[in-house]
Amino acid sequence: MCSTCFNKGDLVARFNKFREAEYKCGTCESNSTHCLPQAIVHGQKPPRVFFGPRFEGIGTFPVFGVHPTEAFSAARVDGLMGACDSFLARHTWMPELATAMSTGSIKEVVYLGQTGTPSVRHLAEPSTSDHLIMDDWHREHQPVVDLATELFGPSDTKKELHDKIERAVPVFAQREIQTFVDTYFPEAGITVHAGLYDTQRDFLCWVRDPQTGSFTKDGNTDLHARYEKRRHLLNPEPEDRHDVHRFFGGCMDSRAIPTHVFGLTSTENASDAFVSTSMGGLWAEYGTPLARLTWMPELAMAMEHQPDLNEYVFLGHTGCAGAKLLASEPVNDPLRLGWQKLFQKALLPLANKMFKDDMIAGDVQAAIEKAIPVFMERNVRRFLDDWFPQTDISVNAYLYKMHEGNLMHLSNNRAGKYTALTHHEPLDYDMHMEACPRIASALQKLMIS
Repeated sequence: MCSTCFNKGDLVARFNKFREAEYKCGTCESNSTHCLPQAIVHGQKPPRVFFGPRFEGIGTFPVFGVHPTEAFSAARVDGLMGACDSFLARHTWMPELATAMSTGSIKEVVYLGQTGTPSVRHLAEPSTSDHLIMDDWHREHQPVVDLATELFGPSDTKKELHDKIERAVPVFAQREIQTFVDTYFPEAGITVHAGLYDTQRDFLCWVRDPQTGSFTKDGNTDLHARYEKRRHLLNPEPEDRHDVHRFFGGCMDSRAIPTHVFGLTSTENASDAFVSTSMGGLWAEYGTPLARLTWMPELAMAMEHQPDLNEYVFLGHTGCAGAKLLASEPVNDPLRLGWQKLFQKALLPLANKMFKDDMIAGDVQAAIEKAIPVFMERNVRRFLDDWFPQTDISVNAYLYKMHEGNLMHLSNNRAGKYTALTHHEPLDYDMHMEACPRIASALQKLMIS
């Protein structure tokens, strides 16, 4: 690694450690979902999709010790899901889940809630309805508050309401995900689970009956067993905590989740970072109705909870299914069409303006993949300039060139210029062809095309 690579600090060092560990062929298990080269070349085929909050380092990957190639993961700081078929759901988790389902590999959808999230505190606070950033968000999620009262009775105190909302959140999520699966994929044989992780008591329970709101510790046997093996790692000592001042954003793609690429889920890096992942890593354009329901209140919550937040890190990547969808003609799929139209309107003009060579060459997906970090960095900067002008938060966007395993930094947003931070040689395709029949077949098709 050259001196330039070291100058970007710990993220590049972590990326290089990730590459060294993961860019190896699983020669002993040609069908292993843990083989990242296979997932990169052949396409990701994880059996699970995870939803839920990623707040103060607690999320599905740290809790269960799941390797990222085993699951797509759409995580938000607020962790809340809009009601099935609502405007919010149709532009967030519904197209995300539909895209994951298009792989044909999904067998299970898991929502993991947790205690102590700032979103529940704001939902339990009536004055949030008058908050300049969170007002629309608060009204959108009022059904969760109503469900808490319906299932667990009226509350005499704000603390009582808060605790009931915490239990209602995973129940609401399971109901809405199950409605989605039953309505749109009734023959797919998908299992839906929702759990609640109590961060104070280090206790995990699962929704037993979403109609009554009852819980049990004997829910998802496999994931619960994984949790039992990991629980001693979930509450590190204060001196072992890091990244408390960072907010990471990126794609839900199992091969490029920022928590994995930057080593935030490893045992030695039990990160306390805020994390938000979505399809393509995209957030709606700043100031739009969808932005006011999603990332604007989400980022405001993180900044309120951690006043010393000093960096927003975005990780885009090549080979992105979200970018591919945006580069395509309108899809004949109502579950994804609304998302496609919304983000094409935002991304295509930017790609045409900044990455003309790719567009002229017909590689629209490559242009969009480069445009996404530009769009996201501008999005966040506009928000910070308008709402938190006195804060000194750096915004850094990166592009992970997945097939070759290198990291680029968006060094000039105005010009769309990227600077290479790592200089690794691409994968040895010949070696992978000899070692793994599935990779060999996929690579041969890739080379022919």
